[in-house]
Amino acid sequence: MKDEIVGRGSVGETTQRLVGVGWSSAVDAGQAGTEAGSAALSTLGSSRKPGWALAFCGGRHDPETFLAALRQELGDIPVAGGSAAGCITNASLGYTGFECAVAVFGTDLARPRFILETGLDDKMKEVGTRLGRRLAREATPGAVTLLFLDALRFAGPPPQPHVVSLLLDGMHAALESTAPVLIGAGTITDHQFRGGYIFDGNGVCRHAALAIVLPPGISACTDLSHGCAPISGFHEITRAEGIVIHELDGRPTLEVLGSLGLKPALLPLHVGLSRKIGDPYGPDMESVFVNRLILSVDPETRSVSLFEADLKRGDWVQVMARGNADMLAATHDATDRLIQKADTVRPFFALYVDCAGRAASFCGSEAEEAAIVQATLGDSVPLLGCYTGVQIASITGRGQSLNRAGVLTLLSAHENPHPRR
Repeated sequence: MKDEIVGRGSVGETTQRLVGVGWSSAVDAGQAGTEAGSAALSTLGSSRKPGWALAFCGGRHDPETFLAALRQELGDIPVAGGSAAGCITNASLGYTGFECAVAVFGTDLARPRFILETGLDDKMKEVGTRLGRRLAREATPGAVTLLFLDALRFAGPPPQPHVVSLLLDGMHAALESTAPVLIGAGTITDHQFRGGYIFDGNGVCRHAALAIVLPPGISACTDLSHGCAPISGFHEITRAEGIVIHELDGRPTLEVLGSLGLKPALLPLHVGLSRKIGDPYGPDMESVFVNRLILSVDPETRSVSLFEADLKRGDWVQVMARGNADMLAATHDATDRLIQKADTVRPFFALYVDCAGRAASFCGSEAEEAAIVQATLGDSVPLLGCYTGVQIASITGRGQSLNRAGVLTLLSAHENPHPRR
């Protein structure tokens, strides 16, 4: 293997390796940290020094043990990221709870700024406002910014999510004209939503949000897919309270959904309500839908609870249902679109933030949609991916929290990435 060059593949020409990616599925947390860190350093190459790392740890591992072993390999550098229901690299993917993956960024690139805000379990919008004010001071307009937070306030049952849309509302109100390009995730430990945490650069943290402001000279090219299709016309939300949608068109929500042939037991994590951005009667492109998955149902009140609280009385929504064939086709199309966009920019790293509900064993798909991303990228650019509870991407210039989405981002470095040696 050549350390300096990534082989010619689907994305542009050969490119200098600025990131090394490592993987482990070891059952022991310490061994997993050692293996993943060692493999990442090996692919980074002996001529380069690690500057910082992005790591995702399977939910069946002890995160402190994993992180300590990882630091033994990488040295005293910031480690960001967090828990994942599964991980994805160029050659591997899995979600048994033991998979771990690490991307090590060399010092050829400047170290990013790490901005941490805690207290998510209290007031999400206030935390977002504080985060936005700090970003306004420390980030240039349009700076590529990775945003990670743990997705759950309480594990339940039923699970109670951190309402990411409220965090983003507060953040964008404080940012005003300095909005960054956001890509990120709400982390979970497993498909049962039993917990979540982040790596905040120094250690393990819960009920917190970390913004990683990448240095000037780095740009992002992003595309997304969700593979959901509307199965209804537009319905008006006539009664809502936080994440709970009580009524559509003046009728109990479960009654309306039942009229579409949807049984309450099959609704959670498979059916959602969607708000369409822009012209409601325009083309049904993937990028114009913001989906809100149903998290739980209440047969007594005939209401549903969503992952987010941004759908309110007076909003017009459509009922969305997933389809595995649609999901696979949408992933293929989105990855192809992104490859075409990135053909001339020679990306050095690919980040795939994937909904845990898109894993084949969970949704019953005959194929893994993440394998489409792997096959399309080949070995042309280092890939790190995580299965998450919430996905975050910038849509029409604003960060949006997403459900059921796969968000693929290619990072490229311009001539002067401002290295700090």
